[in-house]
Amino acid sequence: MAESVDAQSYLASWEALCSYDLANHLYETAMFYAERLYYERPDAHSLYVLAECYYRTGKVNQAYCILQEVIFAACHEARYLFALVCVSLGKLEEAEAVLLNNSVPWQLDQIILANMASIPGGSNGVFMLGKICKRQQRNEVAKKYLTVALQVCTRVIDLCYNEAYLYVLIPIYDLIYSYMSLFRSFCVVA
Repeated sequence: MAESVDAQSYLASWEALCSYDLANHLYETAMFYAERLYYERPDAHSLYVLAECYYRTGKVNQAYCILQEVIFAACHEARYLFALVCVSLGKLEEAEAVLLNNSVPWQLDQIILANMASIPGGSNGVFMLGKICKRQQRNEVAKKYLTVALQVCTRVIDLCYNEAYLYVLIPIYDLIYSYMSLFRSFCVVA
């Protein structure tokens, strides 16, 4: 039993080293630890860690191949990473399908805040759906996704601005006003 605990501790340290190296942009070193981790513990989570390393080093095709195997056996993060990889490869329909958990594309009346809990990546995943729809020339659907993404998290307002999605100006101004009101309530006037 002690040997099993030691082995698990050893593997956990490899995973921690891999996370540390990814956070510090040491991608090749992180890939080394991720490969060793998968060799010792061949499961869906280890494959996800390896795919993340491949993605960050620009080896998008390898990440795509790995994530195809584990996409639904793994966590929400794996689905979000797979969608990022698909967008990088120009596979927009596949990215949309994985974000929507393999369901058909949603209609305008289905894109509401209550339905967004199943989208991996939270507001970032909803924002990615908006970008995907925009690239597919489905502007009304894109506008609805971006509006909902702003409702989920006002932080994506920077993303909308930087991506020049200014056709949602009315909801943005409303959210800016509510965000500023919230911000003022937290500030203490001296």
